[in-house]
Amino acid sequence: MTAHDGFTLRDCVCFNQKHNEANGEENRDGTNNNYSNNHGIEGLEANFAVIERRRASAHALLTTLLLAQGTPMLLAGDEQGHSQYGNNNAYCQDNALTWLDWRQANPGLTAFTAALIHLRRRIPALTRNRWWQEGMATSAGLIATPNP
Repeated sequence: MTAHDGFTLRDCVCFNQKHNEANGEENRDGTNNNYSNNHGIEGLEANFAVIERRRASAHALLTTLLLAQGTPMLLAGDEQGHSQYGNNNAYCQDNALTWLDWRQANPGLTAFTAALIHLRRRIPALTRNRWWQEGMATSAGLIATPNP
């Protein structure tokens, strides 16, 4: 969903366009294909209705990530609502833009993420302790034989 290259989770729901001007490359760096939705207002500031849609989208994205099979890759800071202010290529930003400030963490999002991780641990199908092997599933998608 998110990685060190690209938008943070918060930026995925707040920005449609990259804002890489601070990188010194006249906003030419970074991808133009962000697969994001700002819900009608570009940037972090928005009215209550847009903020609520963004919150719901962030929750849905985290739920999809953390309740899918396989090893989830959660970008550091996504669990607390960190933003890079629309910069999707912050490789050269060794400053407050990329640093995580735990004092600014969104406690609601952090708690929601923790609850999803707790739920994930309680669902055996999501926490396999061995690799999938050929022949482990039937045509119905059910596990047919255990991996030795």
